[in-house]
Amino acid sequence: MHHIIVLIKLISIYLAVGAVVGANAGFIGGGGGSITVPVLIYTFTLLGYPLNASVHTAVGTSLFLIFVSGLSGSLVHIAKKSIHFKIFAALASAGVVGAWVGGALSIHINGDVFKKLLAVMLLLLVYRIHRDEKENDPDGIDAGAGGFDVEADQPVSIYVLSIITGFLSGFLSGFFGIGGAIVMLPASMYLLKFSPLEAVAHSTCLMMVTAFIGFLTQVYYGLEAESLLPGSIGYFNYTAGIPMAISGIVVTRWAAARVHMIDHDKMRNVLLVVLVIVAFVMVVK
Repeated sequence: MHHIIVLIKLISIYLAVGAVVGANAGFIGGGGGSITVPVLIYTFTLLGYPLNASVHTAVGTSLFLIFVSGLSGSLVHIAKKSIHFKIFAALASAGVVGAWVGGALSIHINGDVFKKLLAVMLLLLVYRIHRDEKENDPDGIDAGAGGFDVEADQPVSIYVLSIITGFLSGFLSGFFGIGGAIVMLPASMYLLKFSPLEAVAHSTCLMMVTAFIGFLTQVYYGLEAESLLPGSIGYFNYTAGIPMAISGIVVTRWAAARVHMIDHDKMRNVLLVVLVIVAFVMVVK
């Protein structure tokens, strides 16, 4: 009976985490990994699990959640024909390599070092969000207009930049368990000359691909680990991942339908404060 009560409590926590991530995705457009990974690390270690196993399992589980969310969003963007498939092929092929390299490298990083690196990444994300608020709609491109003709051939330089962007986004996704939008969104608007709408569409589809590869990497290397968390396959904890995915999808859809009814700037400011606090906790704990 005690084990059942503990399991119910854990699932309730994971449902709540998934709901928070879903609200973040629906209201603000974030992948949620910047919240999921620190929360899971804290939760797993609070339960008494080893730090290194907790860190890697948090990354693998977060990537599963990001993949599920990315898949849902990608189907919408593909249906609306917002994807330039030749450019996306360059982004995705490099992103797959980057995600595998990042995931494989993260396995060998000490848990304490990883937490500090994550804190730095979170602060960089805060800076990017804050900067984007000041540079609303960069280059004066209409968010609903295309940055280029999707039917026309693109110069070779676009594909080269796409490969670089895809690799860096994939690497960050696989290493930290995040969506990689911290690289993809600004790079696609400033280097690839995407409109904001195109940037979000391609970022979502790339997030789906890189998160899936990163997830598989964590599962594969985790199978060889000496110690795994209960309820895990490799470095994927299905006890946490499945409830988070369910509540995340439900709340994402709910939030997306109501995003225009709230003060978007206030929501972003709340996220900034939360990320700074999380970064501080990752350093001192």
